[in-house]
Amino acid sequence: NMGKKLFVEKFQIKTIALSIFSIVSISAILMFCDIVQAEENRKIHTKLRSTCGIFPDDSMVKKYNFYDKFDNKTGDFVNDYEMKVINEERVIIDRATGLMWHQSGSNHCLSWEGSKEWVSIFNKNGYAGYHDWRLPTMEEAASLLESKQMNGDLFIDPVFDKKQIWVWTGDSHVSGGAWLVHYGCGCVFWRDIGARYVRPVRTLE
Repeated sequence: NMGKKLFVEKFQIKTIALSIFSIVSISAILMFCDIVQAEENRKIHTKLRSTCGIFPDDSMVKKYNFYDKFDNKTGDFVNDYEMKVINEERVIIDRATGLMWHQSGSNHCLSWEGSKEWVSIFNKNGYAGYHDWRLPTMEEAASLLESKQMNGDLFIDPVFDKKQIWVWTGDSHVSGGAWLVHYGCGCVFWRDIGARYVRPVRTLE
């Protein structure tokens, strides 16, 4: 009887141990799945045009649900920003579009042609260790627009410097002007003359 009792007790202990092990294992598996899912969710889910061109309008604003005070007031594109400091230089990564942005940009307004020269010099200096910075396309620059004023009186996330109130894109208008994004009014439009800031961008590898 004593031997039988010990056998039963050992069996019960093993059963409890196996149950605990199973619970821990299942919890670990579920935790791992959550981590994997979280990483999947952070992957690029909106691929934007990166090659500049000539366009007659800004219809892409509605296509990607970007906010525009005049053309798409219900727009509300969701970004996924992360600020990083690389070689003591600040960049903003947007996981939603797979883009890396300069946290600020040029200190002064430049002509459209002058902005291209500025980017060329910027690349020679290798900001944050990269040499493939460029002017953003209309879509890329518009993707930063917020549906409400968040950065002081600007329609852009406060993760960015607020000095660059409006920026050139690399896209031109069929009339010969160039497209720009105005974070002060929350809109996209084009102009044939004038000076604007530059906020360079690069595509994540």
